[in-house]
Amino acid sequence: ALNVTPADQVLVETVVVDDDGGSKPGNSIDWNELGNAYPRNGAYDDAIHAYKQSIRLNPRYGSPYSNLGFVYFHKGEYQIAVSLYKKSLQLLESAEDKATCWNRLGDTYRRMRDYNNAMKAYEKAGNADPVTTPLLARARVALMSNAAD
Repeated sequence: ALNVTPADQVLVETVVVDDDGGSKPGNSIDWNELGNAYPRNGAYDDAIHAYKQSIRLNPRYGSPYSNLGFVYFHKGEYQIAVSLYKKSLQLLESAEDKATCWNRLGDTYRRMRDYNNAMKAYEKAGNADPVTTPLLARARVALMSNAAD
């Protein structure tokens, strides 16, 4: 089971609420898609704003939490990324989206040198969507096993 701590929840709420809002797209899916365009250009702050807007409009939509975690991962703010990925995993519905999020969580734990949790996350990724992720997940688990030897 996923261990979502009260600290994770507080961190997610703090990160999501600290923005002034603004206006542009009218729904959470559009804000999420807008957020997806920014990291490719290194515009992390703009991406963060867009994902927060998406979450504000629909707090039960899991994708922007995962995407926001991805941005914080790239900014080196790993604990924030972990908390956002955990929140996303509670909300995501498709196996493919969950597998992607589990892989991102594994990458984050690995960057934090928490190899035990990284391995667990990669294994969950493979189990979440055995059709599209088994090769990648198995490769990561094998690499983690080799690193542990």
